[in-house]
Amino acid sequence: MSALDDRFRLLLVDDNPDDRLLIRRALTREFAELELTAEIAKRMDVGVGIVDVKNYHIETADDIEQRIRACLRYVPPDQLSVSPDCGLSQTARWASFAKLSALAEGAKRVRATL
Repeated sequence: MSALDDRFRLLLVDDNPDDRLLIRRALTREFAELELTAEIAKRMDVGVGIVDVKNYHIETADDIEQRIRACLRYVPPDQLSVSPDCGLSQTARWASFAKLSALAEGAKRVRATL
C-alpha cells in the first residue's frame, strides 16, 4: 500500500489488482478524478465516502447533497452507496452524530428527486 491510502474516498471490494490501482488514482485528490468511478460502475456497485471523519468540520446537508449529485453524474443511483470516508471510532460522538445526521438528510433530499 502507498502513503496515499489514508486519503481514499471509495470502498471497493474486489480481488482485481487493476481495480485497486484505479481507485488509488481516482480518489487521492478529494474527488478530483471522480469520473473514473464510471468505469468501476460498469462492473460493480460503487460506495463513496463523502463525509470526512478526520476533522471536526461538520458537513451540512447541502454539502452532502452536492457531493452525492456529483457522484450521480458518473454512477447510476441503483449502484451508488454513500458513507463516511472511514470509521467514526476516533471522532467525538457529538461530531459523529452531526456528520451522520447531515449524511442522512442530504441523502434523503437526493432520493426524493430521483
